[in-house]
Amino acid sequence: MTQCVEKNQKYPVQPRRLPVSAEDPYEHDQLNRRETGEILTRLVSNIEGPCVIALDAGWGAGKTTFLRMWTESVRNEFPVVMFNAWETDFSGNPFLSLSEELLETLQSMDSEDVDKLRSAAREVTRWSSSILHPLSSALLNDIPGGSVIKASVDAVKTINENFSEDGLSQYGERKKAIREFKETLKQSAAKLSELHEGQPLLIVIDELDRCRPSYAVELLETAKHLFDIDGITFVLALNRCEMEHSVRAIYGTGFDSERYLRRFFDIDLLLPDVDRKSFIEEQLRESNIGTYLYASGPYFNPGNLDDRERQIIKGWLTEFLGSTSFDLRTVQQSLRRLGAVLTMRGLEKRIFLRQAVFAVILRALDNDLYRRLIAGDVTDKELSDVIFNRTSDKFRTNDELYGGRIQLEIEIIQLARGTQRKHKQDIETPLLDHYQSVVNGTKDSKEFNCAEKIVRESFEYSQGKSIFLQPFEKFLSVVSDLELVSPDLLD
Repeated sequence: MTQCVEKNQKYPVQPRRLPVSAEDPYEHDQLNRRETGEILTRLVSNIEGPCVIALDAGWGAGKTTFLRMWTESVRNEFPVVMFNAWETDFSGNPFLSLSEELLETLQSMDSEDVDKLRSAAREVTRWSSSILHPLSSALLNDIPGGSVIKASVDAVKTINENFSEDGLSQYGERKKAIREFKETLKQSAAKLSELHEGQPLLIVIDELDRCRPSYAVELLETAKHLFDIDGITFVLALNRCEMEHSVRAIYGTGFDSERYLRRFFDIDLLLPDVDRKSFIEEQLRESNIGTYLYASGPYFNPGNLDDRERQIIKGWLTEFLGSTSFDLRTVQQSLRRLGAVLTMRGLEKRIFLRQAVFAVILRALDNDLYRRLIAGDVTDKELSDVIFNRTSDKFRTNDELYGGRIQLEIEIIQLARGTQRKHKQDIETPLLDHYQSVVNGTKDSKEFNCAEKIVRESFEYSQGKSIFLQPFEKFLSVVSDLELVSPDLLD
């Protein structure tokens, strides 16, 4: 069924925030994470706290959406505190931010201990700012090289001055404040547990790996040492690899960050990868690219896309953007960039969908190669080697994908030759020369049919006879929209 592209059709720039309903939190789950959520629920239901669970997944893997769905699914069974670490990064005091979120949740639950807990938290906050802050600022801020040592010495000097002024009595008061905070929190957690049939208080922390390294590490320390309470379970969503980088940014490149992080996490869970083909198809639908894939009307050259052309384009998108080398957020960004280009071209310009798809894919695969291609500094063979090294064995060998492979080789030859011609360089086409040698050889060769089609259509293109493939100048037209923020690319 075809669709028409409406003249005033709106394009969503930001990914739509998926609705999460109390009735069925996973109703709009695009990544099939319901089973993972059920496993996590069984886990937190059957462990004794205190406990810190690290939910590990790469950047852009859908951690935030999963946590929104999961916390909503358990909200009637567990008391839940949802804490976005990145949104509180600006505060500089993770204990203050976390305790305020906790107090707000307790207030909504009509807890009788809110005032007492708030008072205890204020004492801890005063203590942490007057004693720990000078040292943590020195050690945890991103101070390069030997300045860390000097800053640390200055911090210790400040601490000694504080002790000389306040004396050991104030040290005892601060220690007492921590003890009273933890005891009050323990009582509150126990009461909440009773109201929820013995289930622990869940403190769910998201976006930890996006914070400043100093804030992220301080938040881990806070969770482990000040909230290490019976009846409390932490669930931390993070990219373990990025957290290790954050730790090394603070303590040095030779620091054993993996061992350091093991001190904080009692249980490690890996968020499973997703069905990427289904994810891409859903993103195509959401970004309105599907409208262009199935569009009718005079704004495609030539005419409407036939089924073969649509399958080739969707095959390219699925093959390349479906690679596990891309995180899901990069896939989203690439598809939305493609959608933005199609929207910018609108009804006044021709769409050239295949060229737009090729440009977006190459830009995501290898940004340097993409720019070298436009500058006329890449041969067809070099471009083909890099691109096909990023494809799956199935794409290279499956007969059902034969057409997509052939058209990709033709596209590569056209674009490499076109860029060289545009920049008046000596035209080198080693890939086309290879296929020409195959055609000139025996017709029994396994490559013959493939080579013959590539050579024939490449010749038709060079003579301006192809009804399927667009000239390189029209590819540049697509690139000019894709690179509005960097017009120097086309100089």
